Amino acid sequence: MRRRRIWWLCGVFVVLVLAVSVSSVELAHANRQPRAVGAQQTAIAVQSESQSPMNPLASQLAFYPKISLKNPLTTWPVMPEKGQTYTVVAIGGSAAQGDGDAKAEGGYLTRAFRMVNATQDVHYNFINESKVGYGPIQYDQPPNASAPSHETRLATLLAADKPNMLVISFGMLDDIFKKTPTSQTNQALHDEIADALDEHAVVVIVTPPSTYASMTYYRAALNKDIVAEMDVVSAFHNPNIYVIPLAQQMDQYITSHHQISKCTRKTVGTQTRPGTI
Repeated sequence: MRRRRIWWLCGVFVVLVLAVSVSSVELAHANRQPRAVGAQQTAIAVQSESQSPMNPLASQLAFYPKISLKNPLTTWPVMPEKGQTYTVVAIGGSAAQGDGDAKAEGGYLTRAFRMVNATQDVHYNFINESKVGYGPIQYDQPPNASAPSHETRLATLLAADKPNMLVISFGMLDDIFKKTPTSQTNQALHDEIADALDEHAVVVIVTPPSTYASMTYYRAALNKDIVAEMDVVSAFHNPNIYVIPLAQQMDQYITSHHQISKCTRKTVGTQTRPGTI
């Protein structure tokens, strides 16, 4: 029964994350001024590309949902009972932090947990520890030069916040732009999942929200990195890790509604690149 409840709540969370993420896309779409013909043709080309799913992800997500009634029931905290408050810590980049959102909004993860608390008979104390420019590697490093190597940023957060759940949602675009080796980001992600599990926290992986960059010029590289991320998750064979395939769901939604996500651009030297998410 407990497992069914958490999967039901995860289902609600999936819908809410998708809804609040897509709402930002729709708002940007509604407020956009008429584009020149060239820009319209670009959007049409992207829609045509997006007719194929974001996969090779489908085979990697075959294990989702990972839990079945045949698996041992966990005694770890996953869902607050009535009258209880559970702590959730999220780590990610600028979109997860809410960069570009209205200050009160706080990003798609904050909005999702706010809606879960408002619409369900549960209460999560949501602490958003996401930072602009951060990826898996930054959370797997010491917070300062004087800290021991084993005292990573995430380890410090876990010790301070004592979460029942860790939500991991990196946009990955900065690491793609910097050509960070996938092996390094994979190792950092593995360490972070292992650290959270060691602290008896459930882990929820939310794949990146769709952006203009992720659906166009960084699409192939991002797909490759998401597949690698799923390989890391799958290798744990742990029923306390959940996956929300937000990238795939948003890509399908945007395609079916003939929209293209809005991307914040930042200039670096003479190059223009998408902002970190």
